[in-house]
Amino acid sequence: MSGEGEIRKLIVTFFGLGYGPIAPATWGSFGAIVVYAGLWWVFEGSPPVWLMGILIAAACVACLVLGPWAIATFGSSDPKPVVIDEVAGMWLTVLLVPMETLSRAAWACVAAFVLFRILDIVKLPPARQLERLPAGAGILCDDLAAGIQANIVLQLVFRLLWRT
Repeated sequence: MSGEGEIRKLIVTFFGLGYGPIAPATWGSFGAIVVYAGLWWVFEGSPPVWLMGILIAAACVACLVLGPWAIATFGSSDPKPVVIDEVAGMWLTVLLVPMETLSRAAWACVAAFVLFRILDIVKLPPARQLERLPAGAGILCDDLAAGIQANIVLQLVFRLLWRT
């Protein structure tokens, strides 16, 4: 495989996490939440919205641009090793969720991870329908829908039910 192909695989598998032995999507989601937690630590609070926007956009663009290549390379319309879509969905899940303290951030990250994985698996409408979109859009959009759904639940919990 060419160097370019290896770089593409690194991107779509989120640095190899998509090759996890069981449930590669869970490994990709876990990697994304670990990156988010690291950013939370670096910024001593929630990372700037502009930075999260750039990261989400980069993951989305990578999925859309490399989606057709990944489908051809892995021989599936939704290749299991491709987890950059879960990364985008996971980061969308935590976007703007209030996490002022370390304990609140820890609880929010755990809740975000579990909730996103459940919603990504269950695929409530419109996620199931979005999965049928062609190529990279179909790979990506169901995860974005799950991320939005999870974010709404987390906003309600952390803004209305669990006030600091």
